[in-house]
Amino acid sequence: MPTKYAGLDRPIGLSVVPGGAIGAIPVDGNLETGDTLLEVRHMHISADLVTNASILAESSISGFNEITTTTTDTTGNFIVVVFAKPN
Repeated sequence: MPTKYAGLDRPIGLSVVPGGAIGAIPVDGNLETGDTLLEVRHMHISADLVTNASILAESSISGFNEITTTTTDTTGNFIVVVFAKPN
């Protein structure tokens, strides 16, 4: 559920979800098509290293609690989604 933080003019939501194939990926947290994606990070975790990269440019909100990616396969990894609710 998005949280209203002091100093910000609208609630911010954060969700960490399992990655998936290119296309639709389910996201928890009351994400809706009128919201704004602030960041989408692909978290690749291996035995001794965690790397992350922004995939915001290829991501969009495609439905309730769902984003769509167009380039990066995140299967076996995690995605961090940060979004803002409208005023």
